[in-house]
Amino acid sequence: MIRVDKKRDTDLNIWRYIWDRFEIYICVICMLSALILCFVQVIARYVLMTSIPWSEEIAKWFVMWITFAGSAYAFKMGAHIGVEAFVNILPPVFKKTTLWIARLLTFAFLFIIGWQGILFLLQVIDSGQVAPASRLPMTIPYSALPFGFLLVIARLLDLTFREMICGETLESDSQ
Repeated sequence: MIRVDKKRDTDLNIWRYIWDRFEIYICVICMLSALILCFVQVIARYVLMTSIPWSEEIAKWFVMWITFAGSAYAFKMGAHIGVEAFVNILPPVFKKTTLWIARLLTFAFLFIIGWQGILFLLQVIDSGQVAPASRLPMTIPYSALPFGFLLVIARLLDLTFREMICGETLESDSQ
């Protein structure tokens, strides 16, 4: 008889639930924050006749985070642009090989850009650069790039693992 640890299974389900929606959480939090910030800025400007000098700067940062987290979500959903005309005319064996080559090239590209983003972020940390209006560290907006690319890499590895172990395929890969 196989003993099933229900607590461990529940914990794994919770982590899977969070992982499956991670980018959505980031995007929703950033979108709501930008919306509230812009709304407060409009009210302050037109009703109170004053301005919040740092609101536009911070709202742009939220948009940066939405962009890079959204990129990972789009990758997860198979929504990025792909040229499949050539792949679709190949025999099935070559299709699979071409897919794996594309995955390796994608991984290499994401790794290089993510690594360069980390190196740039380290330079910003060393410089102690702050934003002109908010006086917050520039590491906040610049960390969106390496975070987003590393998140896409994690999604690529997750997708590859699921294909190899579970036999799942992304919808755009199966067409």
